[in-house]
Amino acid sequence: MGGGGHYTVVTQELIALATVQLGTKPLIWGRYFKGPGDQNPVRYQAQLEGLILNSNRIRVLPIAQQTNNVALDQSTGHRDGLRNGAAIISSFGQIYLSNLVDGILVFLDVEGPPNPSPSVEYYKGWSNGLIVAGRTEMVEAGASEGIRFLPAVYGPKGDDSTWQSLGHAVAEQAQCAGVCIARPGTIGCHSLREWNDDWIRPKSLSNAIMPLLWQGVQECAGLDYSRLNPSDPGSILNRLILPPNGQETVDVLSSGLS
Repeated sequence: MGGGGHYTVVTQELIALATVQLGTKPLIWGRYFKGPGDQNPVRYQAQLEGLILNSNRIRVLPIAQQTNNVALDQSTGHRDGLRNGAAIISSFGQIYLSNLVDGILVFLDVEGPPNPSPSVEYYKGWSNGLIVAGRTEMVEAGASEGIRFLPAVYGPKGDDSTWQSLGHAVAEQAQCAGVCIARPGTIGCHSLREWNDDWIRPKSLSNAIMPLLWQGVQECAGLDYSRLNPSDPGSILNRLILPPNGQETVDVLSSGLS
């Protein structure tokens, strides 16, 4: 189970609030990423929240945030994917991320109407740009193994345009490692329901694409809450990022300078 204070940095107080709502400490926390060097607290701030998340053993679920761009063309998608990848790498370090051999899930933020739904071409460009970002950064660093970014999508169940476009993009060889479905039922605080694939899965989502998370609670004292797909929660967690501790951060920086 996980929390998501998408719009502010993570604090011990927010973790305590999420723990009360969930009845247990969250395993994941969704945070936005856009481009490297971004100091807007809407997006992940490694120096302010990395050690707090590490000490609580909470993994970061990266969400690529350029919501108004997703209906644009392939070249814009590719550019955005490159920037998102660079933002994640600058936050956690090249060497550290390259050691995550199961890969790293990155969810494209799609908020649904009245916001735009993604075009087939944008998703193809974004997913490719994200994948290339991991490979390029490591080649430039002189490493033989790349960072394995795994493109995914976050969006509301009822946005059929999103799921249809995603299916067409995958049919044209774009990669998608899974989706996070937003379907709270009612807005505000309530308990997370047990996983129900019929309730969660959009009718227009390709059967080849698996829902990995279900955002079942939204706008509960400023936080959203999600449940991991119970069929293989460990596999999902292994593809999210536990921020490095202080010593690991030093090692990453030293490796990059040698």
